[in-house]
This record gives sequence, C-alpha cells and structure tokens, in this order.
Amino acid sequence: MPRDTHGDLRLEHVYWFPEREGPDDLVVIDCIEFGEQFRCADPVADLAFLVMDLREAGRRDLADALVEGYFAVTPDDEASEGRALLPLYVAYRATVRAKVEAFKAREPEVPEAEARAAQARARRYLLLALRELQAPALAPCLLLVMGLPGTGKSTLARALAGEGFSWVRSDAVRKQLANLPSEAPADPSVYTPAWNERTYAVCRELTEARLSEGERVVVDANFKQDSQRAPFVELAADLGVPAQILVVTADDPTIRERLSRRTGDVSDADVSVYLQARAAWQPLRPEHAAIAAEIDGAGPPEEVLQRALQQLRAAGLW
Repeated sequence: MPRDTHGDLRLEHVYWFPEREGPDDLVVIDCIEFGEQFRCADPVADLAFLVMDLREAGRRDLADALVEGYFAVTPDDEASEGRALLPLYVAYRATVRAKVEAFKAREPEVPEAEARAAQARARRYLLLALRELQAPALAPCLLLVMGLPGTGKSTLARALAGEGFSWVRSDAVRKQLANLPSEAPADPSVYTPAWNERTYAVCRELTEARLSEGERVVVDANFKQDSQRAPFVELAADLGVPAQILVVTADDPTIRERLSRRTGDVSDADVSVYLQARAAWQPLRPEHAAIAAEIDGAGPPEEVLQRALQQLRAAGLW
C-alpha cells in the first residue's frame, strides 16, 4: 500500500550518533519534500534503496538485520507481499544506480580515471541486481577450489563445472601460456616463481572477465601461498560477488597412490611436487578462513561433489 515515505533513502542520507540513546541515535536527512510523486510509494521500495546500499557496501549482515527488523513490525499480510517484492525493488534500485554511473562514465568532461571508476561501479551495481533476481544456484559467485596435488581438487572442479560453474584451471592456463598441448609434459622452467605469478595473474584476468558477465566461476589451483589467494578474494569484493573457499584434503597414502598412477593429465604434479607443495603451504589468513570450508576429497567423485554442494547450500550459494 502506498504511503508517504522518504523517497531517497540512500545510505549517505542516514547518520548514526553512537553517543545518543535510541531511537535518536539515527538521523535521516534529505527526504524528497518537493514531490509527492516521488515520495508517496510502496514503503518496501524505500526500504530497498537502503538495503541495496548496505549490500553494495559489503554489509549484507546489516541489510539482512534491517529487513528482518522492518518486517517484524509489519502486518503479516503486508510482510508476505513485501518480502516477495523486495528482491525486485532492490534490483531496480541497483539498476538505476548502475545507469547513473554508466552515464557518468561516458561524459566527455569526466577525467579518464574517474570514468573508469564509474564504469566499475556500474558493473558492480548490475551484478548486485543480477544476484537479487536469480536463484542462489544461478547467481554470480566465486569459488576457489584449492589444495595439494592429488587431493582431488581438479576432479571436484570438473564436477562443479558440470553443475554450471565456469572452470578456470591453473594447470591448463600454464600449458596454454607455454604453447603446449594440455597433456604434454612441461619443462621445469615453466614452474618457476615468475611463471607461477604469470599463471595466477592470467587466471585472475579470466575470472574477472567471466564474473563480470554474470557467470559462476570456480578457480582450480593449489593456492598454496597467501599472495596467490588474496587477489581473487579481493576481486570478488571489488565486484560485490560472494566468494567461497573449498580446501580439498586427502590422507597421505591416498595422495601418493593417486599421483603414482596419474597419466595423460594436464597436471604435471608427481609425489616430489606434492612434497614441495606441502612444505610450502601457508595457512589461510583469518578473513580467508572465515569463508573457507574443508572438503574431504576421498571417495567417489559424486560423494565429494555432494559434500561441496552441501557447503555451498550452507553459504547460500546453492
């Protein structure tokens, strides 16, 4: 039901004064007083603007708390309708902000650096809108599947590709950069630190391009060092898409047995490579551990896939 609302309830119009007692600790400014046609509307559409801004700012927790608080004091019939309409309104608000930023990016008087920033913001808003309108199993997200050689991470990544993820595989990228057939053994020279850095950089470029198109991306690499993980997690944050880390594990005998019988694979890893990677493995930093889950890579591939999908469901990504 239309009501007299704020009309422009953006995050920049809400101020918090922590030294005050509630509800006077929150002050909202710049209501559209001059135009009833903009101000009198569905209050859920007004709510959606602030929800959208909070989600765009990376505070989905505050956005969710705001939504739950609002509907907790809303009559049941209106709350039911409002919850159904909220994703549409949030997507609408995000799309309008994307249009504003896109117009700014094309203005000839806007400096180039500022125009690029506006273009990036427009893309971020559009991805937010897409996430609101799609089911969790279809919405853009980034999945990092990492682990030591032989744990089964590539087998899991391949299975996830069968579930709709776009697969970026570091082993395949490395062979392409070296102009080698995928199953041809590579010279040790393409496994130097410089080559590793180049390979991960190209994987990141591919990931950014695919996420920007609204795809769900799984990046398959060992990610044994923090410096290899951080650029991907930061990319997801920059684009406003959720990231999830799956650390695939297996016991030492299983890994050795798998690597000893590996033939005709794009990966060149053997037991010696496994031992080197194990020695070089760096623990996840706390903020990465917060979005990570360990997946047991032992057993049939379908069972491992189901373990991964269960984790994605828990994270709201499936």
